[in-house]
Amino acid sequence: VYRPLSLNSASLSDIESALELSHKHTAILVGSGSSVSEGLFTFVERLLLTEGGPAVLDADAINVLSKDPRKGRELLARAKRQVILTPHPLELSRLTGIQVDRIQSDRLALAVSFASEHNCILVLKGAATVVTNGKEAYINSSGSSALAKAGSGDVLAGLLASLVASGSDPLSASALSVYLHGLAADTLAKELSTFGVIPSDLPREIARLIAKAVTV
Repeated sequence: VYRPLSLNSASLSDIESALELSHKHTAILVGSGSSVSEGLFTFVERLLLTEGGPAVLDADAINVLSKDPRKGRELLARAKRQVILTPHPLELSRLTGIQVDRIQSDRLALAVSFASEHNCILVLKGAATVVTNGKEAYINSSGSSALAKAGSGDVLAGLLASLVASGSDPLSASALSVYLHGLAADTLAKELSTFGVIPSDLPREIARLIAKAVTV
């Protein structure tokens, strides 16, 4: 069930209502299409410190934790539910204080270390996206510059949350969603070019790929 809620100017009653919904559903996605605000931070903080289904933190749900990086990392480590983070390198840099060039030079090791230390699944986006829970790691082989457009990450986060909500293992769902997201872009680029693919093209192509896999 998709239930959007704006937390940018949310009241405490709005936040309580959203938290109540988070207990009733099998997964929750926070941050896509949002903006950094006190309401969003309060919700993310409360969400992490209450038991419930997996939480996918994307975009500004990550950036709001980076307003106070030490506190943000402590919240992740103390989380009472499975957390999946989907940062690009700059977002991870804000959260960790590690420079982007260093992250890019040692993506796998840094991703594994962060996921292990903070008890989360990390999806470090970019070329050869790394997906890890700190014990196991996957390096994605699909995707191209066709995905280097605003909105592509929102599609990935939505797909990931949907797969987790369906009951899939969170780590496997994260790796599969990254692969399907990239494969959809690669398939579309053959017809439209990497410049011609736009984020709104991706969901239908992902659905085609899933349908094809199911019928094989």
